[in-house]
Amino acid sequence: MRKSCFIASLAQFVAGLGTSSGSNTTDNRYNTFLQLACQFPRGTKLSVLGSHQLPFVSKQLKKFGALTIPLVLSNQHEVSETEPEASPFRGTRTQVSGGSAAIMLESELDGFTKLGGWVEMNTLDPKSAQWAVTLTDVSEGSSGWGMSLGGIGAKHFQAESYLKFNMGDKFCLKPGLVYATDGDSKIASLMLRSNWSL
Repeated sequence: MRKSCFIASLAQFVAGLGTSSGSNTTDNRYNTFLQLACQFPRGTKLSVLGSHQLPFVSKQLKKFGALTIPLVLSNQHEVSETEPEASPFRGTRTQVSGGSAAIMLESELDGFTKLGGWVEMNTLDPKSAQWAVTLTDVSEGSSGWGMSLGGIGAKHFQAESYLKFNMGDKFCLKPGLVYATDGDSKIASLMLRSNWSL
């Protein structure tokens, strides 16, 4: 749905139909995705995204026809009482409902520099929020630059800085530096990235 500078998207799909998880149940999942975007003047865009996942026990699948895809509007039991779920340490997967929400912001500062940032939180582990801030040169010249800061929760942090060399219209080389921390561990290294297209 689109109206003026607002865009809304909603999607729902079923994943894993007919795929066995190793126990007496089938590892099926309902996935719902929602996106709201707002386009502001001067190239600024704000997006809010959300996703939710529900387990779908194979016994419930027998209630529907072969070509039926039911809509899910409420929570269901995670595990059947008559079919106990095996421990995940025995090679099976515990079916747990969950989801995540994210906010994204993009803005062009002066026509040559683009600022972006996003934050994502998972409902199963709210303390492990992921985030990133990027600043890149989007000019069409033969060279440019970029940098980014990001992390996961309070323990993991990563900073990158690189130069960009455009070699024709189909190949780009990005040498740079990266610094990362994971708890008490710290590391700094050189990196080399490349983008190419046919």
